[in-house]
Amino acid sequence: MSLKKRYIVFEDYNLDFTYQQVAQFKKMWKQGYSTGSIAKKLHCKIVESDLLATDLLLKGKIKNRVGGLAGTKELPDDKIRIEV
Repeated sequence: MSLKKRYIVFEDYNLDFTYQQVAQFKKMWKQGYSTGSIAKKLHCKIVESDLLATDLLLKGKIKNRVGGLAGTKELPDDKIRIEV
């Protein structure tokens, strides 16, 4: 058997969420918050929040919404932060 090198997708990101974090995500998603605002609240990176949204959407746990990932609301104290 030949061992080939593998490329691991998103290996540098934390894609492990507690059920409490998922519940918080779903609540904020319904309220219209951006995934950036949700990431700030969950203390994770925006890309991790985006991937959680994608996973929940594909599994039918959340629905598409106005604004998509950007939503329609930001947390009041949001500052622009880029963290990928």
